Amino acid sequence: MSSIRRFAITRLLLTIPMVFFLLTLIFVTMRIIPGDPISALLGEHIPEEYYQQYRVSFGFDKPIYVQYIDFLMDVLQFRLGGSSAGTRSFITNRPVVVEILERWPQTLELSLLSIVLAVVVGLATGIVSATHVGKKVDRIIGLGSLFGYSLPLFWTAMIMQLVLGVWLKILPVAGNSDAAIRFARVTGMPLLDAFLSGDIEAISSVARHYVLPVISMAYFSIVTIQRIARTEMVRTLHEDYIMTARAKGLRENMVVYKHAFRNALLPTLTIIGIQFAGLLGGTIVTETVFSLPGLGRLTMDSILWRDFPTIQGCVVFYALIVGICSFIVDLAYALIDPRVRF
Repeated sequence: MSSIRRFAITRLLLTIPMVFFLLTLIFVTMRIIPGDPISALLGEHIPEEYYQQYRVSFGFDKPIYVQYIDFLMDVLQFRLGGSSAGTRSFITNRPVVVEILERWPQTLELSLLSIVLAVVVGLATGIVSATHVGKKVDRIIGLGSLFGYSLPLFWTAMIMQLVLGVWLKILPVAGNSDAAIRFARVTGMPLLDAFLSGDIEAISSVARHYVLPVISMAYFSIVTIQRIARTEMVRTLHEDYIMTARAKGLRENMVVYKHAFRNALLPTLTIIGIQFAGLLGGTIVTETVFSLPGLGRLTMDSILWRDFPTIQGCVVFYALIVGICSFIVDLAYALIDPRVRF
């Protein structure tokens, strides 16, 4: 068995306990938070017999350990939302998993665009700052990152809406396309579906609607990646092997990008993986502010309506995504640095 395959199997086995712990935490948290989902659904003054009927139908009358086993079995069968009787949304009466899978592509596309922008800009500014330590460009980038790090996401999003959308009328402030635009839903990702339709007007409309959400989601990750990349690059550029490479007469670009950057990328990769998982969860704020029909908006609406099965299903789904992101980051480690495999 190759080292990379052995490493992948080991990390996958280690991911299972992490996901199990997250699922257990979700189960416990959803049952200790204040409020009763049945009362939220039917009202506070329903007759006791109706209340007990619903408790039985949703499985809340069972011992807690039986509910926990049912919960794990439902997750293994991808029936999200709680007990088998409670896998439908209280509000739409549709299966929770269907609601999630319909909204998930929008969130995934938005997060992918944001992390690509964050990685490109964050690494570029981090390298420039590290190769110009103490100079004017380093100070400007550092000041900009400090300023950006202190701005809350929701506030930044609303300021951009106000300035670029309301005052200057340059970009739209809500939705994922103009009302008059129509194109077939193929993947559920609006921008990709617009490209697949071949309609230039649809592509332009979706792209313009995505500018503000993507920037508002990416700017915090840009700052984080830039700071870590700069720190690691500065440290790596002072290593002995870098000085040896320069003494041999190698061009500075080769020293920076071929030798220093690869070794500095490994710690930065951890931050990129964490930021991507954070972006998937951070869409709750962005999709609410920009009225985007993604998984984050579904989660927020479910919280407001006390839709217990949908809330639990969304949180479980996020937990599984975190586990997958962690596994992918570990594999990327092994591909970049073979020493990690052993």
